[in-house]
Amino acid sequence: LALRLEDGLDARDHPSDAWDLVVARHGGALSAAVLEGRLEENGRGWRIAPHHRFVADAVIAWILARARREPFDTLPQRSVSSLACPIPSYPAA
Repeated sequence: LALRLEDGLDARDHPSDAWDLVVARHGGALSAAVLEGRLEENGRGWRIAPHHRFVADAVIAWILARARREPFDTLPQRSVSSLACPIPSYPAA
């Protein structure tokens, strides 16, 4: 919820052991969200970038999905084979 606020998620608002768990579990996803412009670092944590506040729930869902390392918007393998499709000759009768 704190990500939605202007100040964002602040390490000073949490016990250090709880903050360490947040960073361990979500740190990679939070960093990726910063690289994609979904979040901003505020020096003590993160906050949703102003241009994404209208879709804050989507940003949070993206972070949670990314932290769980489940593929949610990419395929683990190619869906279309690059090989020619073997079609047997059709006998014209």
